[in-house]
Amino acid sequence: MENLYLSFGQNLEEIPLHENKRKQFFAARILIYSLLKNARVMKDASGCPLLEGHPGYISITHDRDFVAVYFIKNHPVGIDLERFNPKAWQLKERFIHPDEEFIFEELKDDPVKIATLVWCVKEAVYKRLQKKAIHFKDHLQISKIHPERSVVEVSVNTPVNVSTINLKYELIHDDHWWVYTI
Repeated sequence: MENLYLSFGQNLEEIPLHENKRKQFFAARILIYSLLKNARVMKDASGCPLLEGHPGYISITHDRDFVAVYFIKNHPVGIDLERFNPKAWQLKERFIHPDEEFIFEELKDDPVKIATLVWCVKEAVYKRLQKKAIHFKDHLQISKIHPERSVVEVSVNTPVNVSTINLKYELIHDDHWWVYTI
């Protein structure tokens, strides 16, 4: 295992101690290495992943049995993968703005599934922005959803950034959302 740590350029302190987190950590690095030979995953000052020696942007996500990596050369990216989670529905007031309630009417589906989608969308935007001081409820608001194309538009409104980010969402394995910036 020591050689595997060193080949990915990680400090031993960065390796998660929990078995599932450790598996996800290595699965992500193996996936990255299989896509981009000699890639070394580092972290920037904000704690976001970057690849030493490979110009471009990377985002990493994992949830239980899945790991996904999104790499592109020309602009920052964000990706998230989440299993439907009742906690998302229970905690929705913390991350869903009242102006976003239209999503539940528009999608007409299980509220847990929709709340998990909203969380997943905002998590992917957060990763794309690569900033720490983002409040999901106040700074990131879903402004439009296009179910026929599985596209979501998110309005970003922070003191340093006012923009719109588009994301694609997909249902995988009947119980997970996979969301990524486009």
